[in-house]
Amino acid sequence: MRPSISRIDLAHDDFDGSYLSVDWAETQWESGGFTFAKGGRPPEVQNLGNWKKPNGKGRTLTVGVRSSSKFVRFYEKGRKEGDKESGWCRCEIEFKNANTVISPDVLLNPSEFFLGAYPCMDQFKRFGAIDAGSRFEVKRRAAVINHDAAEKWLREFHKANNRDATGRIFKSSVGAFRMAVKESGIELLPGQLTHVLRHTFASHFMMNGGNILALQKVLGHSSLQTTMIYAHLSPDHLQEAKLLNPLTRLTVG
Repeated sequence: MRPSISRIDLAHDDFDGSYLSVDWAETQWESGGFTFAKGGRPPEVQNLGNWKKPNGKGRTLTVGVRSSSKFVRFYEKGRKEGDKESGWCRCEIEFKNANTVISPDVLLNPSEFFLGAYPCMDQFKRFGAIDAGSRFEVKRRAAVINHDAAEKWLREFHKANNRDATGRIFKSSVGAFRMAVKESGIELLPGQLTHVLRHTFASHFMMNGGNILALQKVLGHSSLQTTMIYAHLSPDHLQEAKLLNPLTRLTVG
């Protein structure tokens, strides 16, 4: 199992409030500073505390939803600690692996990912030797479909597009294969032109560790005995005979 990071929090402090404040954050939200896509819908915003008549207990502005992969909070840290005259403001960004992959690189270069979190974070570049921010990779989602569902979908697709009135999934390629065999100079016994492909598939299936019962179903054999001709090609064939024969119980001396 590969280790992964499920959450990491990054923060930046302006101890005297000379460039960072909750009012600045609100202005950035209004001007699209938290939206990467041009014309995209801005993330949800919340104003916490007394914004109409600040009482010195500290205000907070949050952008995003806590359950999402990214959430940022700006708050008057000094005032929340009890200093009503403090200008100390903190920005905290929570990254979660909800739909992104949190790269271990963030442990070595946290500032890069802090700057890359939102467009408005560009202003913090002046505090370090960093030219551009980095963003976490979005998780790739793959649809899962089983064999029966895939076969059904393919047959319906072919019928709907008049590919094959019989409902067969693939068209016959016997002619093309016959020509290729002739040009290659391979000599086959009569009646073995395409049947040799079944033998080749079955042989390699077992040599790669395939299951004999699965092979029976793929080849369409009604009897397992017919499929057993390929059993000797399995890499673990006769392993039980080596391990369970009477000689293994003999002791010498």
